[in-house]
Order: sequence, then structure tokens, then C-alpha cells
Amino acid sequence: MSSYWERYWEGKTDGEHRYRTEDWFEKYARELLFHITSRREKQGRQGVLIDIGCGAAELTVYYEPFFDKIYGVDFSSSMLQAAQGRVDEFGSRSIQLVHGDAIDFAGKISTADVIISTEVAQYLSEEQICRHLNESLKILNPKGLIIISGIIDPKKYSLWKIGYFREPKTPLLKLVSRLLFSQLTITRRKMLQRPTSNMGYSHQQETITAICESKHLEVEFVNTLYFEYRYNALISRPT
Repeated sequence: MSSYWERYWEGKTDGEHRYRTEDWFEKYARELLFHITSRREKQGRQGVLIDIGCGAAELTVYYEPFFDKIYGVDFSSSMLQAAQGRVDEFGSRSIQLVHGDAIDFAGKISTADVIISTEVAQYLSEEQICRHLNESLKILNPKGLIIISGIIDPKKYSLWKIGYFREPKTPLLKLVSRLLFSQLTITRRKMLQRPTSNMGYSHQQETITAICESKHLEVEFVNTLYFEYRYNALISRPT
């Protein structure tokens, strides 16, 4: 995690999800739970979950009925403090909060059946995604599952940002004008060595595939239900 994003999240106690009600937190969690239960042979509780970048535990508490043990990992002390309050409020006894990040957690947790990171990939470079997978593989059980959720697709995000998905449709000339301005902004941010948008990094599916293949991992991509420009990567060892 770069110092830029560490400074950004310093002192924050809100994960800044698009929709911030309990109904939506539960919907986000159930989407990922569906992918977990439909892809693992294990019935009932799914063992040990690590929730990387758990933030204020908005989603974490909704995973609890489906796992024996949950570790919520975050590098922000203020987020962990907010998460502890939420865990206590929900009466969650199987959730343990851990200070760490996407590339530094395996030394604090001995085993995992599922490792989830939700909207964390946008804060990771390609090299850091590689390191995240290396860290995960140290403690992931042989039939375990890694879900990198909410990865930003660069092409779809560019279209979303200029209003392509909005209704009613934006006139073509206005879309082109917005696209040109967006590209100029991206070029300027690259020159300043900053992420290309306030959302952070975006990653093509081909890039994630290449990273997984270099580690002899299988990956399946699924579009997210609630975001036009995000997708999930479901990663596992070959069967």
C-alpha cells in the first residue's frame, strides 16, 4: 500500500461505499457469499475467512454466519477502531481484527479457506497484486479460494466516467469532449506519478490472467452486480 493511500485513509472511519445502508452492505456481502458457496465443495460453514481491507467491517459482519472464524485485516487504525465498534454492536464473536494490509498478513494468521479483498485492488499496483497472491498462498488451504473483488476495468470505467451508461443517453459530441478531457487528466496524473484517477489503479482482465498464470493459478472473471465498471476475480489452485 503506497503512502499516498495511507495518507488518504488516515483518520477515516467510513469505507466510502457507493451505497451506505445496511440493506446494501448485506447485498454486497451476499453477492460474494454466492460465489464462495457455489464454487467450494464444502457444505455448511466455510471454515476460515480473511477479509483484507475490511475497513469498518461494513460487510464483514454479514459473513459471520457462514464461517467458523473470520479475520478482518486493515492498515488503518481508525478503521479498525470503527470495525471493533461494529463487531461489538452486532455481537459477533468469531471475528478477530488484525492490523495489516494486502501484502502483510500471513505472519499473523496461520490458515485460511477463503481470502477476500473488496475494492482493494484499486490501491495496488500490478507488482503489489503479485505480492498479495504470494502472501495469500502462504496460508491458503489446498482447496481454498481467493476473491479479488471490485477490480476496476479501465475501459468500462472511462465510459462510466463520461456518462456512457447513464439514462437518457448523453449526446455523442458531449461524450467525446468528456473523454478527451479525461484522457488529458490521466496523462497529467501519470506525469506527476500519481494513480490515474481518484479511484486508484485499474487493471485489465488480461493482466490479472497473466499474473495468475505466472503462479500456476486458475482464474475466473465475473462482472459485479451493482457496478458498471467493476469485476471480480475468483482465483484457486488447479483441481
